[in-house]
Amino acid sequence: MGSRIGLFGSSLGGAACILAAGKTKIDSMVVNAAPLRSRMIKSPAEKKDKPEYQRLSFDISSKLSQIKNILIFHGDADQVVPFSNAIEIYEKTRDTKRLIIQKNGDHLMSNQTHQKEFIREAGLWFKHRLVAKKPKG
Repeated sequence: MGSRIGLFGSSLGGAACILAAGKTKIDSMVVNAAPLRSRMIKSPAEKKDKPEYQRLSFDISSKLSQIKNILIFHGDADQVVPFSNAIEIYEKTRDTKRLIIQKNGDHLMSNQTHQKEFIREAGLWFKHRLVAKKPKG
């Protein structure tokens, strides 16, 4: 049986997972608060005018149609990456997919209840999609 690949990323790590999935076969993915475009990330205005910030500019939304088996987490009170990114990821990816909205959830997932939910749901997501099923008999 071949190897299965699962990715997890939070924030820019989630964006990196989406980008990687557009370039290689990924069997399952979990992302949290992932931005699709650099302009969607809220950062201090003084940083946006610097050349190094401009070099980091990205838009990975075109990769979404290639992605399936994705679990998306996002807090609806995220002040860094707008919640609309999670909606767009969900709407533009293929099945199987799931969106978990964390009520009053911030970008850092600082609420312990949200953290426990994330650990439980992400673990189950990967278990059902990556762990080989034992043959019957």
